[in-house]
Amino acid sequence: MAETTTIRGQDNKRRVFLMLGIGLLLLVPLIAMAFTKEVNWTAYDFLAAIGLLGSAALLYEVMVVRIRKRSTRVIASAGVVALVLAIWAEGAVGILR
Repeated sequence: MAETTTIRGQDNKRRVFLMLGIGLLLLVPLIAMAFTKEVNWTAYDFLAAIGLLGSAALLYEVMVVRIRKRSTRVIASAGVVALVLAIWAEGAVGILR
């Protein structure tokens, strides 16, 4: 029974870390908008970023639970990061066109 509590505690710490990371990442354009006119995000931009990063965090959570082998998990995580960066770049400047 103590083992389950430990695992759930680790899961909660990981989820809190992911959510804080997403929040901190979204603070970058929010703060940049106060200092420069070059960054001009709308509410839609923030919602799209939250959707993209939230989906990536959810996918990561599923991978952590389902993939037991660490090396496979690292490779899959790198793939998720690459996919998020490609989608972000496409949304920002249309790099894949």
